[in-house]
Amino acid sequence: MKRCILAALLLAAPASPSLAQSSLGYIGTSLTGAWGSGDYGVSSMDMQSDFAVTDVHGLQLDLGASDPGTNWRGTLTAHLYMAPTTQAKYGLFASVTDTNHEAQTDYAFGAETILALGARTELEARGGVGFVHPGSNDYIFGQLSARYGLSDQTTLSADLSALDIEEQAYAARVLRLGIGVEHQIARSPVTLWARVESERVSGDRDYPDETRVVLGLTTRLGAGLRDGQGLRNRPFSVVRPTDPLFARGIIPISTTR
Repeated sequence: MKRCILAALLLAAPASPSLAQSSLGYIGTSLTGAWGSGDYGVSSMDMQSDFAVTDVHGLQLDLGASDPGTNWRGTLTAHLYMAPTTQAKYGLFASVTDTNHEAQTDYAFGAETILALGARTELEARGGVGFVHPGSNDYIFGQLSARYGLSDQTTLSADLSALDIEEQAYAARVLRLGIGVEHQIARSPVTLWARVESERVSGDRDYPDETRVVLGLTTRLGAGLRDGQGLRNRPFSVVRPTDPLFARGIIPISTTR
């Protein structure tokens, strides 16, 4: 049975407005809780905070946890980016994920961008490399996401992500397609969203495909969130590419460093 992350998010959200009093270039914070159905669905909770370094440079820090069905995993990610206009953001990221009660750490690095393709359309792209320690579990991954605003409150999204890992003991390629909708509750910072995901895994053995539903809630808070800032207010998505591998037990849990 998956843990219920949404309840914890609702308890944490009321305390967050105090962050808006920061004078250290603080822009805003997103709190997101998600639950995935199916045998390999992942529940998660994430906090993303954005800080201005200069007029065009910023630092986004992510702190989150996910439950892929074995041991829960904690993730810390830093995104250093440049937003030269309100229509584009470009950045580099570094992420570290640790498996609870196990001597296993996952590192990921790469580049990312968010672009406005029109008044209502956004595109996010990311590519990177990573490795899981101990062992030589090296992998590459990529993600492409599109968002289209039906109105000021309702948005459609589609995303495609891929990961490839090949080792002597195992090999796997993960391809996941998601289609979703999100709706911001009127006069509030709360957005409800739902997504249908189709995940296919191939490799050195037969892995079952899975189609699942993911339900989530996002709360955005911050004194620096202002109209007219465009993509400057849009956080980069969470970096957690190997959750499908851990949910299926493809990467074995190791207790020795």
